[in-house]
Amino acid sequence: MEAWRQARPRQAAKLIDLARSGLEGWDIFGVPVALDPARIPWRLGDTRFVWEINRHQFFFTLARAFSLTGDRRYALRVFSLVEDWLNKNPC
Repeated sequence: MEAWRQARPRQAAKLIDLARSGLEGWDIFGVPVALDPARIPWRLGDTRFVWEINRHQFFFTLARAFSLTGDRRYALRVFSLVEDWLNKNPC
């Protein structure tokens, strides 16, 4: 990842900024969603919204930011969201 960061510093900075703001919330179809396990609506809303939030696209941005920065906040947020999702969406 470090080679990618050095080769594309502007893209890396943009990804890190997106992840930093993603710790607070994420826009899904223009609707801000708090990425807080206690408040994330895994099953609420119209079908399109529920489908989109359960695709977990924000996990990849947060994981890549962790890989680029080593900042554990990103990894911990992904783990807490996965744990919450598993608890609220049993088989």
